[in-house]
Amino acid sequence: TFTPKVEDLRRAGMVCTLNPDLKNVKYYALGPWENNSDRHDGMVAQWYTTKVGEMGGEYVKPQTMGGREQLRELQLTDNQGRGISIQTQGDVSFQLNPYTDEQLMRTQHMWELQPQPFNVLHLDAAVRGIGNASCGPDTLPEYFVPNQKLTYKVRITGI
Repeated sequence: TFTPKVEDLRRAGMVCTLNPDLKNVKYYALGPWENNSDRHDGMVAQWYTTKVGEMGGEYVKPQTMGGREQLRELQLTDNQGRGISIQTQGDVSFQLNPYTDEQLMRTQHMWELQPQPFNVLHLDAAVRGIGNASCGPDTLPEYFVPNQKLTYKVRITGI
């Protein structure tokens, strides 16, 4: 449980780095494609499999990418099937990339991105919707990260 203390956040949750060998991704959430708090049309909650690095979109300029909403379980394994399972309760979205947010913000072209020696996992209770008025309308107010108490539960177990 936490309460955002800053206005105009992009996301509110926790972030951690993971062993890059855990590159096989199986998840139960909205998918199969990238989705956001205000982009659920055409998405179905079910089990999906993919790889780290294949979850994002192809953008001209690097940006936050690869989000999946309504996460219930995330399994990350190496090629021998060893890894972790993350089960959630509450409104949780996740993003998993071999890049930090700082890299994504400071890099001008996708081809300039260099994967880190770790993977970056975000588990968020709220993510701001699409739109920032840079090339269109701003995010609708109902899709801003609220300045109120946010709660979710996470259980991490070994596989």
